[in-house]
Amino acid sequence: MSERESLSAKINSRHSLLDRPLKPVAGLDADGLLDMTESSYIELVQWTGEQARSDKRGKLKPLTSAKRAAPADIWQVSNHPEAWLRQVQGTESVYYRAIGSAESLMAKAELLGQVWMKGVAADLAKKILR
Repeated sequence: MSERESLSAKINSRHSLLDRPLKPVAGLDADGLLDMTESSYIELVQWTGEQARSDKRGKLKPLTSAKRAAPADIWQVSNHPEAWLRQVQGTESVYYRAIGSAESLMAKAELLGQVWMKGVAADLAKKILR
């Protein structure tokens, strides 16, 4: 095998790694995780970073000059792309243990044996709990 063929084989093997499903975070049950590949996750992170306001930390430069639509896998993490952006921008200020809609945060709180989670207003939590 020539050096060029060897390099080509290495590049192709690296590309195939991007199509593997993401591995779970240590200690989590893989059955409840998203069915997302590494490449789709990278695409979601890139698109999310491109949407951030230019005066905010974490803004990513677009890969192309044309405005891109939200990646298809965004529907795995949110019911709407705009909601996803608000949730991401609220990280570390609005949310603490989990990110999501009020309903999903309340469901997570119930699973954890809690009454509410940071990010859900008390009035809304009471309505959901009724």
